[in-house]
Amino acid sequence: MNNKTSKLICGYGFVGKAQHKLFPDSSIFDSNSINSIPYPIEKYDICFVCVGTPIKEDGSCDTSAVFDVINNVSADLFIIRSTVVPGTTNRLNGIKPCVFQPDYIGETVAHPLLDESQTKFVILGGLENLTDKAIEVYKEVYNSSVRFIQLTGLEAEICKYLENVSIATTVTLMNTFYEICEVLGANYNKVREAYLADPRMSRYFTFVYPDKRGFNGKCIPKDVSSIYGAAKEYGFDSIFIKGILEQNKQWQR
Repeated sequence: MNNKTSKLICGYGFVGKAQHKLFPDSSIFDSNSINSIPYPIEKYDICFVCVGTPIKEDGSCDTSAVFDVINNVSADLFIIRSTVVPGTTNRLNGIKPCVFQPDYIGETVAHPLLDESQTKFVILGGLENLTDKAIEVYKEVYNSSVRFIQLTGLEAEICKYLENVSIATTVTLMNTFYEICEVLGANYNKVREAYLADPRMSRYFTFVYPDKRGFNGKCIPKDVSSIYGAAKEYGFDSIFIKGILEQNKQWQR
């Protein structure tokens, strides 16, 4: 790779826009218009895949837009930023060279990882020769203080789900104790501050919003449901994750 690699960003939501800010010289393909405009015909060195992977009616992850990009775009390396079900990167590599890079871009201004130019780590999942190529791409915009974590595609995919389920777990726990405080007549805000005095506890995700309970947004509900469905498909019906989903449904009614 050199400093003049040609880049294409497919998908222009939160992730695609953040990727464009990081690589402003990239071309853009707006996947929202995928049915009305043709895919680019030129070949690129790098294609960042940032298309949506929405939840299906059965709770599983819809990766069809990702496969559409891989099948219709010509590039030497595809860096998948879209959250995909475990095993997808391996399947995609049967089509074209792919690396999975989980995104940590939040939907709120207060999110600590909103600006990818300030990131301290990059996770890259796939064959080592391909993740090495991806590192060369990111050397264009990151200095040597950024940590590059190289995993298999499967490990990187699972890591992304692990983090989002962890967030959902914390939100569910805090909302549960908010209700316990309510029924027992205690002040949750005071209990929370005392709880957070323990240095082992994290302040992240401990706010409870009385009029907006549980976890919501584009990523967390979708990803918790998706990894539950993926594990169940392989024979593990997680009572723990199922309980988180069921509790959150009660708060969303």
